[in-house]
Amino acid sequence: MLFDAIERELSRLDGAGLRRALRVAEDPTNIRQRITDRAGVTKEQLLFCSNDYLGLANHSKIKQ
Repeated sequence: MLFDAIERELSRLDGAGLRRALRVAEDPTNIRQRITDRAGVTKEQLLFCSNDYLGLANHSKIKQ
């Protein structure tokens, strides 16, 4: 009974486009990311939540 209610609510959220969709980043250290969503659509986006806010993670001397 509870699971039926959960399934109905998830279906409603899917239909309204309100369900969270996880996206996969190709490289977590770049500021510019190519993100692929659950539907398989890939877009380039700016990533403001990485820990590489100074852009140093891909610097050659840092990698050494």
